[in-house]
Amino acid sequence: MSSLRQIKRKLKTVRSTLAVTKAMKVIASTRLAKAQVRILNSRPFALRMQEMMESIDAEFETRTKCEEDSHNPFFCGHKSDNALLVLVSADKGLCGAFNHNIINFATDFIKQNKSQDIKIIAVGKKRIRLSKEVWLPGL
Repeated sequence: MSSLRQIKRKLKTVRSTLAVTKAMKVIASTRLAKAQVRILNSRPFALRMQEMMESIDAEFETRTKCEEDSHNPFFCGHKSDNALLVLVSADKGLCGAFNHNIINFATDFIKQNKSQDIKIIAVGKKRIRLSKEVWLPGL
C-alpha cells in the first residue's frame, strides 16, 4: 500500500502536469485565433486574385485568334518561341511539399518545351533550384 507521502507526491505531480497542459492549451488557442485573423484578412486579396484569373481566362477563351484591333499579345492565338515561367515559392515553414511540387512542375514544363526560349522569374524568400539536367544557359 502506498504511503501518505507517495500519494501527496503523486497528486502534486498530476496538478503540475494539469497546469502545464492548461497553459499549452491557452497558447494553442491564441495561436489559432491569430491564424484565423490572418486568414480572414487575406480573404479580400484571394477573392480579387480569383476575379483577376477568371477575367484573364474569359478573355483568353473569347480571343482564339489574333484580331486586327487586338493590342494585347497575351491573347493572340499564335505560337511563340518565348515563354515566361513565374515560380512563386512559399516563404513560411512546413510547405516543403508545395515548393517541391512547384519545382517539379517547372522542370517538366522546361523539358517539354526545350525548343522555346524560357525565361524564369522566381518569387519568394525560399530559393528555387532546378535540377542540372534542365538548367538553361543564361539563367
